[in-house]
Amino acid sequence: MRIGYATAVTSPLSLRPGRNPGNLFRPGDSGLWIDPSRAGSLFQDAAGATPVTAAGQPVGRVLDRSGRGMHAVQATASARPILGRLPRGGSRNLLAPSEDLSNAAWVPFFIKPVVIASPDSISTVSATQRIVYDPTIQANRYSGFIRSMALIQGATYTLSFKICCRTRVPDNIIFSFGNNWSPTATVVIDGAGLPAANIGARLVAGQVHSVMLTYTHIGSQTLGSPFTLYFQDAVAGKGTANLDIAEIQSEISPAKTAYQTIVSQYDATQAGEPLRWYLSDDLVDDSLTAPLPSGTYTVGFANDAGVSILTGQAVTGTYSLPGPARLYGALAINRALSAAETAMLSAWLGSRRP
Repeated sequence: MRIGYATAVTSPLSLRPGRNPGNLFRPGDSGLWIDPSRAGSLFQDAAGATPVTAAGQPVGRVLDRSGRGMHAVQATASARPILGRLPRGGSRNLLAPSEDLSNAAWVPFFIKPVVIASPDSISTVSATQRIVYDPTIQANRYSGFIRSMALIQGATYTLSFKICCRTRVPDNIIFSFGNNWSPTATVVIDGAGLPAANIGARLVAGQVHSVMLTYTHIGSQTLGSPFTLYFQDAVAGKGTANLDIAEIQSEISPAKTAYQTIVSQYDATQAGEPLRWYLSDDLVDDSLTAPLPSGTYTVGFANDAGVSILTGQAVTGTYSLPGPARLYGALAINRALSAAETAMLSAWLGSRRP
């Protein structure tokens, strides 16, 4: 979604109760008003036959909420933006998906253990997954997960999760974060530091434990395996072990923050936080175009950089929605706005942002 713009004005004003951008349109005004948070106004196809029902789906038609019928469409399936959502404050958890260890993104450590939904929850904010560790499936009894992801040199990461060994504690439960970490990194279990990576030495069968690790990436590689969790019995002959795990999180932060559920790069939620919806542009060929009458327009939009109100924008028959990576809302109207109207529009757009 691309269009060239001039001067920008940003306002931190609050939206007064009962006010919305629809009030800006007077009889005879032309324009459009786009709000990605209104799921009923989004469709996967340009004709409007298939509604958008969830984050991660393509958007081929967005209804104009101004009532003027200037709907924005994209006929080419590969050029449609994706609907996304994230909690107020933004997305922090880097592990997607965070509640599906069976997903291919979580690669095997030797052999990947079976993962099922646990019948016993250990979290009020996360689904609980049950890991079934079978020491007989690999000669040296290794089984676990590795999660690769992009790394930033010099960044400090905090990894965290909850775990409960339901049946027994495997002899070794190794929680590590690859190479090129700060030498002072320490695993913390239930608030107490552990001098070695074997968290199994501290776990008690049947108890829920909180595990955390903070480290700084001092290596030069930009892709690594900073979240590694695997199990190994020291000797053969032991049966399977059921382990429940929840609230798996990796974040760029010197401390653990509230857990966020990450379904995909377009779907992040956090318990207790309102959602912010957006149109995700691939910055290559995505666009949504509306048939606006030719004229000079005031254009407002919200993206990750802030709120912009742009004046004197020429439109010649068609209008493409602004194309930042994330568009939280947009409005175009064929007249200049008063100071009070500009403040109201800025406030509404600001309320759409995370």
